Amino acid sequence: MRKGKIIVASMMVLCVLIFVAAAAWFMLFQGEMTEPTEEEKQAAILHAAGLMKSETQDKKSVETLYHRYIIQRHVNLDSGELVAGSSADTARQKCEKLAPERDPAQVRQRCTVADVFFVKDKNNEIQQVIIPVTGKGAKSMMHAFLALGLDGRTVRNLYYYQQRETPFLGARVEDANWRKQWPGKRLLDNSGHPALKIVQDKPEGTVAKLAMRQPFVLFKGLTFQKLCLPGAFRPGDHHNKMLRPGLCVVHASPQYL
Repeated sequence: MRKGKIIVASMMVLCVLIFVAAAAWFMLFQGEMTEPTEEEKQAAILHAAGLMKSETQDKKSVETLYHRYIIQRHVNLDSGELVAGSSADTARQKCEKLAPERDPAQVRQRCTVADVFFVKDKNNEIQQVIIPVTGKGAKSMMHAFLALGLDGRTVRNLYYYQQRETPFLGARVEDANWRKQWPGKRLLDNSGHPALKIVQDKPEGTVAKLAMRQPFVLFKGLTFQKLCLPGAFRPGDHHNKMLRPGLCVVHASPQYL
């Protein structure tokens, strides 16, 4: 009996040491995050749209797919209107620092103009809207693209393309088991209020679990600034205060094209 307890204790200590070593290696040797290249952003948008099935693809294929199926536009966050390229460049320079009480995701500033991406099908009809998602994780800024249906409320996909979170913890936002829970979830309830949060999957203790409860969809940690652009996602029970009525109104209708 005593020998069995010693073996169990030894295995637990070994597991802890392996985890600490892996986390230390990740933090020490991964280097500083660099700005994603245009090709990396395009590939991430294609992944969010479900148009890229493999993680790696040659540059030419990425560019061909992107220009065939993706339309990039710019939206004024204050008015909700799409703006022309030249006007967007001017307005993009107008960024304001956010006070802590207005910045639960710690993005630090809000610019007047943000990008939005429309996904076409083979008949050139708009099928999805993709918006950028940015927020501060435990170890790094996290960047993703969120794909929505044309109702502006139904999630089609979420794809993180840059983060330096701890392996087996925050970095699990890229796990397939967690990502596959997103499609079909609704961002807003019938009153237009944010209606998502993450709940911990305690029985198995493996991944955060998206839950749906009527009339409210639970998902701790999702924040949208006006028009959901840019959005900000950050896990954690203490960030549930980010979900406040009236935070988000999605305008994803293709008539803006």
